[in-house]
Amino acid sequence: MNILNGAMARFPAGVLGLLAILTGTATAAEPAISGADGRVGLDVTVYNQDLALVREIRTVELPQGIFTLEFRDVPSRIDPVTLLVSGGGDSGFELLEQNYEFDLISPDKILEKYVGRKLSWLQEDGSRIEGTLLSVANGPVFEVGEEIVFEVPGRLALPTMPANLRARPTLVWLVQTRKSGAAELETSYLTRGISWTADYVLQLDSEGAEADLQAWVTVNNRTGAAFEEANLLLVAGDLNQVQPSRENLRMATAYMADVEKGFTEETLYDYHLYTLGRPTTLKDNQIKQISLYESQGLAVVKHYRLGSQPHFFRSLGQLSDRPRVMVSYSFANTSDNNMGMPLPAGVVRVYGTSTSGSRQMLGEDRIDHTPQDETCLLY
Repeated sequence: MNILNGAMARFPAGVLGLLAILTGTATAAEPAISGADGRVGLDVTVYNQDLALVREIRTVELPQGIFTLEFRDVPSRIDPVTLLVSGGGDSGFELLEQNYEFDLISPDKILEKYVGRKLSWLQEDGSRIEGTLLSVANGPVFEVGEEIVFEVPGRLALPTMPANLRARPTLVWLVQTRKSGAAELETSYLTRGISWTADYVLQLDSEGAEADLQAWVTVNNRTGAAFEEANLLLVAGDLNQVQPSRENLRMATAYMADVEKGFTEETLYDYHLYTLGRPTTLKDNQIKQISLYESQGLAVVKHYRLGSQPHFFRSLGQLSDRPRVMVSYSFANTSDNNMGMPLPAGVVRVYGTSTSGSRQMLGEDRIDHTPQDETCLLY
C-alpha cells in the first residue's frame, strides 16, 4: 500500500482526477446540491430583445474529492455553453464536466421511460391487470396477455419513478476539490426569454402649450425562472450577436435618468449601463414596470403639415383627392425645457384634456433614441 501511495503521489492532480473518473472509486454516491436558497448575490443585466446576462454568487457546501454537484433553479431558456464558473476559495474547486439536464417530469415523459417494461392497472375491486408498454408514439400501445390493446380499464400504476427525470432544468457538474467545506461560487450565463422596453405618457395641458412627461421601464420575464431580490441592470447599445438564422437581432439604444432609488448611468466601453438603485424581484411569466423619471412643464409646439402631389398645389379648382392635414407635437430635449437627457427608444402615448377636465387619448407614436439637446417630434 505504501508503494502504491508513493506512485500515486507522483501523478499530477488532473491525471488523478481522470483515473478517479474512469474507476469511479472517488465519485460521491449522493450529489451535492446548490439551489436558489444559497444565493448571496444576484445581478440580472437585461438587453432589449430576449437576452439577459445572469451573475450569481452562491454559498455551496463542497465535499472533498471528485463528486457530482447539481446547480438547480436555473432558467429553462439558459444557454449552457455561455456558463462561466469561478471561485471556490481555497477548496481547489475545478469543474471537470457539465451536463444540462432538461428531461422534465410529465405523464408523457414517464410513460416513455416505461416502454418495454411491465406495468399494471388498478381495478375497482382492488385487483390488478398487468401488461407491457410497447410504444407511446401517437398514443400508448400495450400488450396485455396475448392481445394488443390501446386502452385498458382501471388506473395506471407504475412501481417507481423512472430515473433521470427532473422537476426543473438543472446543471449537473462533475467537480474536483482538494478540501471540503463551505465556499462561494460565482457563475454567469446568458438566458433568453427576457427583455425591456421604454414607454412614455405625454399629458398636454388644456391649451396644448405645455405637457408633463412620465417614463417607464417595462421588463418582461419569460425565462422559466424567478430572480428574487436581484440587482437589475439595463444595457443600451447595438449588441452584435451570431445568429443561427437570417433573423437580425438588434438591441435598441437606450438611456436612463438618475432618480432617487431609480436608475444610475455609467459608460461601459462603447455601451451605457444603467443600474436600478434598489433590489427588485423578477417573477417568472411577469411583466414589471418601473418608474424611469418624470418631467413637468415641458414647452411643446403644435404643427400642421399638408403634403400631397405637386398638381394639388398648382390646381385652382376643386380636387377630389384632397389630402388630410397631419398634426404633430414637438418639444426640445434640453435642460432649459426641463428635460436634457437622452430618451430611450419606445412608444409615446399623448393625452389631452377636455373642457370638462377629463383625460382623452390623442394618439401615439414610436420614437427612436433621441440624444440630449435634440428635438423630439410626435405625429
